[in-house]
Amino acid sequence: MRRTRPICRPILLVLLLAACPSANEAPPPLAPPLTFDRLLNPAQMEEHHPLSEEVLAGITTESLRSLPQWQIDQLYARLDGGPIPDGDWQGSFFFADGLGPRTFVEGIENLDLVLPIDPDALSRFGETLWQGKRFSRDEALARSPVDPDSDLPELFGLALELPLLFPATLSCAESLHDPRKPSVVVDYSETHTHDGYVKEIDYLAGPSGLAIRDEMRRVRPGFYLGIAYARDQPLLVFTLTNAEAQASGQTSEREC
Repeated sequence: MRRTRPICRPILLVLLLAACPSANEAPPPLAPPLTFDRLLNPAQMEEHHPLSEEVLAGITTESLRSLPQWQIDQLYARLDGGPIPDGDWQGSFFFADGLGPRTFVEGIENLDLVLPIDPDALSRFGETLWQGKRFSRDEALARSPVDPDSDLPELFGLALELPLLFPATLSCAESLHDPRKPSVVVDYSETHTHDGYVKEIDYLAGPSGLAIRDEMRRVRPGFYLGIAYARDQPLLVFTLTNAEAQASGQTSEREC
């Protein structure tokens, strides 16, 4: 019977080294962390802590949710407006520092005269509003798609099918948050002048209601960070994402 010849130690060592990663091999690099400094103004932050592509690539909606409002403000001020978005975008929103509809409602005098819903219902209203946005760059128009299963019509006592709500003007305009440079702005001040306006509910976003004004800046292609204002007061933070824009690099001649 022929005996199997043992593998010599040098050959065995080579095989083991080939199969196992080197102890000196560095792990994949992590995205650099965001830098914040309460003592620096926005211009100083841009000068001393510019946002690299590597830093921006590591930002997600989930990571933004963990930031206090002052850090979100510093991040937003360092971003550029980017191109005006187009098409359907997925939306998500949150309230930084524990703020929310109840705090907002309690801080606005006589708001209950134009807002026929309580703060908890307002939060549900926000969840419906921030399912996403449908942008038409050519028409300079933005609308809010509504979940077909939403109870929003019932909330306002309406027996309507509401596939799209809250028509608003889409443009590059001065930022309320950081007037040093423009942002992409969704302005509801003339919502009543746009086709498809539903008075019974769309007025809530207009000047006789909450007077909503959204502004946003691009984190990277396919990903925007925004701040929604109601009656000139910050109400919530939101993000918008679009996989197609992310894949294409989202270039446009119409940049802010």
